[in-house]
Amino acid sequence: MGLAAPVVAVLSSGIPAVVTTFREGSPSAPRLIGFALAILGVSLISQKEDKTDLKALRLAVLAGCGFAAYSLAIKQTGSGSAMWIEVHSRVAAFLVTAAITLGAGKITPLDRRAGFWAATAGLLDTIGSVAFVRASQLGRLDIVVVLSSLYPAVTVLLAMAFLRERLTRWKTLGVSAAIVALPLIAGPSSR
Repeated sequence: MGLAAPVVAVLSSGIPAVVTTFREGSPSAPRLIGFALAILGVSLISQKEDKTDLKALRLAVLAGCGFAAYSLAIKQTGSGSAMWIEVHSRVAAFLVTAAITLGAGKITPLDRRAGFWAATAGLLDTIGSVAFVRASQLGRLDIVVVLSSLYPAVTVLLAMAFLRERLTRWKTLGVSAAIVALPLIAGPSSR
């Protein structure tokens, strides 16, 4: 997983950022610096010591491109209700997932505990997705995707607070870069 997570993060935020730049013009210089710091931060936070095999890297590229395509498609949905846009997105995801699962022929039931946590994760993911949809309706997609790509920094900080994990030097640098990136990206701009 060493290279997989940064590849996903860079592609899922980088592709929409480039497309937005072509469509709406270049963001301000502070935002560009913030984008670079955010991508650097996420890359450093996501690094693992183990090696990434070629199959995992291919899947990471596919995942990054898939997330980028999702972001670009969501931006095209217009100003309709974020909840209904997300409902349609979830129905489509359910149908694709059901087809893949049924096609694989292996369906094993979840125990109650796993089912509870899966449902909780789905609920939280849906809330995050609705917020993403609404944010993409209100602002530039490049800003939304880069800010949302900073979630690994939050995960690392939560692990420090609740699991008492210690940060490596590289993760500390990554979290610091992400923190510096936030006001640069979200701050006022001439564009």
